[in-house]
Amino acid sequence: MWRRFLNSADYRVGAVTVVTDRFSAGACSAGGMLLLCHWSGCCSAWTPVHFKIRTKGMDTAVKAQSNWVLSAVMATAAVMVVGCGSDGNSAAESGKKGEVTAAQCADAAEIKPGEKAETTALVVDNTASAARGQLPPAVQGALKEAQVAGNKLVMVAVHGAGEAVTVGRVVALDPRPGVDSQVADNARKLMLECVGLWVHEDRMLPTAAGSDILGALGAASRENPKKLLVISDGLANTGDLDLNRSGFDSDPKMLADTIKNAKSLPPTLQGQTVVWSGLGETGTVLPQALRTSLEGVWTAVLGAAGASVTFDARVGGSATPAPSGMPADEVKLPKATETTNGCGTEITVPTALLFSPNSAALQQDTGTVLSDVANTLKGHADWVAVVAGHTANYGTQEGQLKLSRQRAEAVAGRLVQLGVDRSRLTTEGYGSSRPAVPEIVGNVHDEAAAAKNRRVVIVIGPKGCAR
Repeated sequence: MWRRFLNSADYRVGAVTVVTDRFSAGACSAGGMLLLCHWSGCCSAWTPVHFKIRTKGMDTAVKAQSNWVLSAVMATAAVMVVGCGSDGNSAAESGKKGEVTAAQCADAAEIKPGEKAETTALVVDNTASAARGQLPPAVQGALKEAQVAGNKLVMVAVHGAGEAVTVGRVVALDPRPGVDSQVADNARKLMLECVGLWVHEDRMLPTAAGSDILGALGAASRENPKKLLVISDGLANTGDLDLNRSGFDSDPKMLADTIKNAKSLPPTLQGQTVVWSGLGETGTVLPQALRTSLEGVWTAVLGAAGASVTFDARVGGSATPAPSGMPADEVKLPKATETTNGCGTEITVPTALLFSPNSAALQQDTGTVLSDVANTLKGHADWVAVVAGHTANYGTQEGQLKLSRQRAEAVAGRLVQLGVDRSRLTTEGYGSSRPAVPEIVGNVHDEAAAAKNRRVVIVIGPKGCAR
């Protein structure tokens, strides 16, 4: 028999009487035994127990008729549970078996955290560029730790440009503090699964274009959390931290200093411990070089704000597409271009696709651009290639020339690894002496222009043509 208890009522199941004015629960009786059940099915069989629960006065009396003492009902909370042998009318059965439902989570959300509960903050990026999945393992682990500590969870969404960033939801991670029972453990498990639903609810979606990730971090840090969890691709494109403008190969420290000097770093980030999941996980697969650059940028920015950050590359299962109708979230990823140069072909590769900032160490994952060049050369035995490195106009000319030459040599070395004879390759380094676009505009050093000038140019064609 299934009973769903709602409103003020007196129910009797087998030898059990329940008096309640605010509780949703399930029970089934069989052969004089009482089975207490929860959202995933019956958890245990109990000998007859007599309960008298009065939530209005916030006290609970439990009189046991056996040697087991059951603390099964919380006077101030509503935790949905599903009964066995159900007649199918329970809200918990509205979803697939074993899945938490919105109705259960609506009840769970009404549980208020204790006044002295410390805070764990969770920043969630549901902007159009970000990949959407389940809670990443690092977040799940941190939430379990916070639940054991009795913390409350404050959830903050990443919004678009110009949107006010506010707290989306505050919940008690432990709905049964101090209670040690199977029923309480099931309620705790349900609460964590509800967090997985809440991160994608409407109130956590942006309503304006762009990704103001730094603003969301600031809002979360103002809650003074013990730990700040982040689920975001890291592709910020608003305000002073706009990767569409600065590019992916900017000097991270220089970029962080610029943002700090503009007083755009939230002061409440000082001393915060940040655990970041999902960096670089976008709708478009990012090569490793860009992921490394992103990590460098956020490490420098958060460091300049006085925070420490740990990045966890594990993801929460397969990603799902963003809902239709989401505000625009333009992300300008660098890409190689190809043009005809006389009798040769010129391939221009942004260094962000090949190197970390200020580094001549070629990334292992450089996409297909270099393998395509190698295959073309191997298919034309009489062709050669000239590889030229270019830098932005930062630092000394000597340093610029050295870096540009080292990068050209690194690219040539990779082409040799891909099967091209070294005698067919010539390398050159020009530093910043041959900019693609002017960097200094109105006495201002334009970082967006500098990003365009950081490049490796490969010209391939018949011998005597590729110059």
